[in-house]
Amino acid sequence: MTHPADTEQPTARPRISVVMATHRRPSALERALTALAAQQLDDPAALEILVVDDASGDETPAVLERWAAREPLLRWWSLERNVGAAAARNRALDEARGRYVAIADDDDVSLAQRLGRQAALLDARPEVGLVAAPVRWVDVDGTELAVFPGILARGELPASPEAVFRVLYLDGNKLPNPALMWRAALGARYPEDLRTGEDWLLVLELLARGVGVAALDEPLVRMQRGAEHESLMRDKASAFRDQREVLARIRALDPPAARGLHRRARSRQLAREARWWTGWRGLVLALRAALAAPDDAYVRQALLWLVGRIPRKLGRVLSPGRGSA
Repeated sequence: MTHPADTEQPTARPRISVVMATHRRPSALERALTALAAQQLDDPAALEILVVDDASGDETPAVLERWAAREPLLRWWSLERNVGAAAARNRALDEARGRYVAIADDDDVSLAQRLGRQAALLDARPEVGLVAAPVRWVDVDGTELAVFPGILARGELPASPEAVFRVLYLDGNKLPNPALMWRAALGARYPEDLRTGEDWLLVLELLARGVGVAALDEPLVRMQRGAEHESLMRDKASAFRDQREVLARIRALDPPAARGLHRRARSRQLAREARWWTGWRGLVLALRAALAAPDDAYVRQALLWLVGRIPRKLGRVLSPGRGSA
């Protein structure tokens, strides 16, 4: 990892270390950094912003160099080869000196009150190690699409780590990565061999250790979504492979909170994939899920939904010229 020569090491220990990986999004990066520099904190000097450029090969280093020249809270590094977001974040975690670690993505915007509210919760509740918050999904024009996830926005996250683990293990990740803050003493790190699902595994492993989690119900991050948004989740086949790998690693770890859930977790993953693929591929996945967990309501609903689509599929196949002049 290359350290820019003009980045000085600050001497005072910060309260919050913001960790960010960036790759070929210089314009979005400018917006993300502007939002972080404008955080409403009693002592702005208690913040450090750590950015790792994941071998962008464009004007990203120039953007970071300009920011570091005028913003002493920013430190940044460039990687010589692309390693992925998880590994890049871990490089920043290696450099973090704050009591709390906050994750930020290079194309999302943290609202001004985000860091202060999350740190205040950790200050007030020593039994909590991890703080989450909903995000507000917006399109490229800034138009609001939705608030995610509903379980946080409605204030319905369970109180115990075991109960939260069960929700996330069965239903997928409900704690958005760019709105997380945790205690640095936990030593949390991302699995570097996963390109997607790395945040899901990180959270599940913390919960499996009994780390307390709390969530604010107010959206604290504007997260860009939509057809123009670059995302690894576009490659669904690869994303699904990584998600299955997350479940396999939890099964191998077999924490007490997961016992008795492995079959259902695998079946629900297959059902989620089935809803995405639809068609005959989706139906096969849904049947596999139903055979493994016939008593699971989510799996049954996915199968019934797909079966209900078959007549429409057959109609299009049998009447290819329908609607033509």
